[in-house]
Amino acid sequence: DFSLRVAKANGIGYKGYDNGILITLAVKEKKVRIELGKGMEPYISNSTAKMIIVTKMTPYFAKDDFATGLENGLNQLMEKAREFVIKDELLLKK
Repeated sequence: DFSLRVAKANGIGYKGYDNGILITLAVKEKKVRIELGKGMEPYISNSTAKMIIVTKMTPYFAKDDFATGLENGLNQLMEKAREFVIKDELLLKK
């Protein structure tokens, strides 16, 4: 899958935490996907990501309003991921 390869190739998220989130939007193909690192699973499940796509993003994509759809999706993901905290001392070692 393209989005998973992009996430792994670019090291999205903090190393060792596997906390990356990647939204892939293929406008011409009319497809969107949210890739979640394993470290995000306690905060955002795959079914939650799918619900965000269906309810917050694709209604706007259907109207060719990609900016609003992406903004809505990002806002929902940030709200769900807000509980994820990395200890400062671990970040300082990186």
